[in-house]
Amino acid sequence: MHLAGEAGYALERFHGTALAAQLIYRASNPDLPVSPTRFYETNDEALADMRRMAEAEAAQKVV
Repeated sequence: MHLAGEAGYALERFHGTALAAQLIYRASNPDLPVSPTRFYETNDEALADMRRMAEAEAAQKVV
């Protein structure tokens, strides 16, 4: 939550870590949903999924 600053910490205090993280992901890009089960993966799995999502998001943008 630290990357979202005080607003992220407030979300975490109110909703708990998993839901706060999911809300931040949703606000970041509502077109790329994240399953809550992803928050319990290994670091390697998480990094691979972040790369996949970044590529998907980049593909959505038409310049």
